[in-house]
Amino acid sequence: MTFVVVAAAMVLLLGSVVLRGSWTEIAHFGGPVVLVVWVAWLLLVRPSIRIEQDRAVVVNVGRIIEVPWARTADVRRRLQLILDLDDGRRVECWGSPFPRRRMVGREPQTAEDDPALAAVRSAWMSWQTGQAPAAGEGRPVIRRMDTTALAIGAGAVVLAAIGLIS
Repeated sequence: MTFVVVAAAMVLLLGSVVLRGSWTEIAHFGGPVVLVVWVAWLLLVRPSIRIEQDRAVVVNVGRIIEVPWARTADVRRRLQLILDLDDGRRVECWGSPFPRRRMVGREPQTAEDDPALAAVRSAWMSWQTGQAPAAGEGRPVIRRMDTTALAIGAGAVVLAAIGLIS
């Protein structure tokens, strides 16, 4: 919802410049508007967790991390979901939704309180029960740059720089 408000505000700002019909103002404001929308998209929309049969694909700001279920030691919740790895490292999942607030006096947290944790934990446990102990062992955790998001950002920075120069 926040992204929609930011994007709508930027479209209205750019729309008012377009209605005035000044190409120099469009060039001046267009780049920064695109940059603001890209930053909002990068922080509010892009982060996600994709559950696949043999792994979780975590998209954080500027990074994509593929975590095989065989390398996952635990799935837990702090502020975000955390995948604890078998080597002691952890992967924070920025794209997980926050859990629902618990009612006062209610002790245990249930799957209804935190459906994201329940879904990831369920996929991980399903993989564990369906595999032989050595299945998937040795598969690396793959960490790479989110080239799509960063390329869009580079274009937005170039547009903003051109707008500031003109």
